[in-house]
Amino acid sequence: MSCKSGVGPLKTSSGDVVTDGPQKAEMPNGYFASIFTVDDSNLPPFERRVKNNVCMSQVEFISGDIEKVIANLRNTKTVDPHGVNNIFIKRLRFALTRPLNIIYH
Repeated sequence: MSCKSGVGPLKTSSGDVVTDGPQKAEMPNGYFASIFTVDDSNLPPFERRVKNNVCMSQVEFISGDIEKVIANLRNTKTVDPHGVNNIFIKRLRFALTRPLNIIYH
């Protein structure tokens, strides 16, 4: 979003206008919590799509392929939870390719 002014006043279901930041933050949370289902830990049945004797015994990670994937990352300045962004990773792709190859193997 290009709007830097924040979230404007919100109206509750009873018609009250909310301008307080913490209350405005809780309103969408309450709405989303009300429409989602509660996890009952039961998984739906999934039918097997391949024969029982089919399995993947080996996955090969080639350094050149890892380098290409890193090179094709979008140039964003958005950081991950560890504070690293794609531009930083792309600049270090030649140094990261070999260690990543070892980790994947």
